[in-house]
Amino acid sequence: MAVLLVGACVSRGDGRSGPATTTASTATGADSDLLVEVVKSGGLCAGDVCGEQVAIRRDGSWTRTVNGKRSTGKLSGKDAGEMRAAVDQQGPAIATLPQTRTRCPSATDGQDVIYTYHFAGTTAEASNCKVDVAGPNPLLALTGRILGKIG
Repeated sequence: MAVLLVGACVSRGDGRSGPATTTASTATGADSDLLVEVVKSGGLCAGDVCGEQVAIRRDGSWTRTVNGKRSTGKLSGKDAGEMRAAVDQQGPAIATLPQTRTRCPSATDGQDVIYTYHFAGTTAEASNCKVDVAGPNPLLALTGRILGKIG
């Protein structure tokens, strides 16, 4: 099964950029087992990662696509369990992260990152174009640690 993730920044009309937004929806069918999706896009790409998409499912299996090259794998049972518990418990708090006071990183040749968490039949999104994703948030920190193990 393939998962296509697309991220884009658009003008928000207030002098800053922000990601294209989607409404929260209930996952159904084959995608109901999604746990985390991370999309990185933009930035200077000479010899580096220009686009990356990662989808982690509730069973710990993952798919990572970097510059069009797809790889798959599975988290350890411990990491998968920790990620499931964190998303189910802390996912709703993602909506309360403090707003960022900066522009999208892609406005200055950096990468935009969108984290989407799936829990209790809904989703919560955190984008470094909108909120302070570098702050002390345990779910985002765990996601970063898990992504480091994937690639």
